[in-house]
Amino acid sequence: MQLIVVIILFVLYDTHIRSVPFISIALDRFLRGAGFDFIFYFRAVERWDGDVSEKGFSFKNGVAINPEVKKVEDYSTTDRARFEKMDEKERLEEVYKFEKPFPEVNVTPQVRQEGFEAFVTTDDHLMHLTGIAKDQNGTKYYITKNSWGTERNTFGGYLNMSDSFVRAKTIYIMVHKDAIPKAIKSKLGI
Repeated sequence: MQLIVVIILFVLYDTHIRSVPFISIALDRFLRGAGFDFIFYFRAVERWDGDVSEKGFSFKNGVAINPEVKKVEDYSTTDRARFEKMDEKERLEEVYKFEKPFPEVNVTPQVRQEGFEAFVTTDDHLMHLTGIAKDQNGTKYYITKNSWGTERNTFGGYLNMSDSFVRAKTIYIMVHKDAIPKAIKSKLGI
């Protein structure tokens, strides 16, 4: 069995970008606990680089999701009964109406790796992560400012990217080195 190592890159920089070192950290390690969320308290995430070519990315609807449509066990009783009668294509059509939240894929390193190897996840857009929100089901979303203009959606150019979407579609994150928690800096030797 091949060991699958998936990394997330984030850049450390001073006020002047000269030589830009990259540090590789396993995605789960970075997103787990206070590391990633801690950085938001300092408004220090400068850039998120990832894949926005997925059907689950809808700037118009102000949301990016990574829906789970193969397994319906986590769906509410009403949705589950309805979804069990549908094939996968019909389920996706329902979810991509963006009318309400649905369960999302549990993104593991293997899921990420498969996306990269199949070229399903590609590096195609930079955006600015600005905060964190939760929906009525407690799903975490990263509030994201897009560069496509404030008139192209009814959310002033912002959208909410689900935790599952971010885990699956992140290529790298750029942050200021002073925003990295001391415990993480110490482990990285910086």
